[in-house]
This record gives sequence, C-alpha cells and structure tokens, in this order.
Amino acid sequence: MATDPSSIADETPLIPDLYPARFGSLDALLRYLEAFHMRCQRMILGICWYYFVRNIEVIAATNLPSVQDIITKRRNLLFGHVLILDRLDRRPYSGSSCTVPGCGG
Repeated sequence: MATDPSSIADETPLIPDLYPARFGSLDALLRYLEAFHMRCQRMILGICWYYFVRNIEVIAATNLPSVQDIITKRRNLLFGHVLILDRLDRRPYSGSSCTVPGCGG
C-alpha cells in the first residue's frame, strides 16, 4: 500500500518547517532554531520537561555551540573565502602557469 508523502511529513514533528512565510523576521527564525536545537539536546540526554533542568545545564552537559554561533562561523568561512577569492582576482599576475620550455606563457 502506497503512503501519501504529505502524511509522512505531518508525522515528523522533529523536522522544522523553514517556510519563510511562517516567520516574520530572521530573529524569529533564529529563536525557533535555537528552541529546536535545545529540544534535540534534551531528547539526546533523556531530559523530560518535568525534570526542570535549566538550559544552561543542558548546554554544559552537551558542550555544543549555539545555532547562532554555528551560523556565524559558517557565514564567516563563506564570506572570508569569497573575500580571499576577490583579493586573488585583483592581485597582479605574478607568474607563468606554463611549465613547457619556450612556451612564453
């Protein structure tokens, strides 16, 4: 019996719905992702809501960076890479790529 793909998506509450219209701003999306990240950490550690464990204690136990830190790190890596490529393009050509003698290039 074939299963409707939309019913499978409705049964998986752990996957965040990142449809842009759902969030009014990037800050709202970031708060949602932080809450999702914390919920996943609590599930990994087996912490139930009625244990009243603070988020700081969960973060200390898992030793994982926040979503904001991960996004900032990857953004800096990406834009740093783009910046390096941009600088390389503007640098004057300093050598020949041809290794054949008498090529002239």
